[in-house]
Amino acid sequence: MMISRLTASPCNQGRRDAGDGTDHSQLCLEIEKLSNKFDKRQDDMLNSVLKQVNTGLEQNVAFRKQNDALLKHNDAFKKQNEAGRTHYRSKRLFFSSVPMWMPWPFSE
Repeated sequence: MMISRLTASPCNQGRRDAGDGTDHSQLCLEIEKLSNKFDKRQDDMLNSVLKQVNTGLEQNVAFRKQNDALLKHNDAFKKQNEAGRTHYRSKRLFFSSVPMWMPWPFSE
């Protein structure tokens, strides 16, 4: 079982005795210290979680930027590859259209 909230009714009401003359001042101070300690731990845990979330978000942004750069790089390679294929096809079409009995254009 986890304690989510700590309340102390004798201290919260400003009364430091139980009505029978018993002084609860020391008990109220200890409860208040524990409550403050609990609140500080809770704040520390929340701050730690927030730091982790922020780190995760920053990494996500960095990964997205890296992914965008890789996609642009990939597109450039695709264009370069397609240009090379087109150039190769044009040469292949030229040589396939020349009959074998025809002399090479650069021969003597």
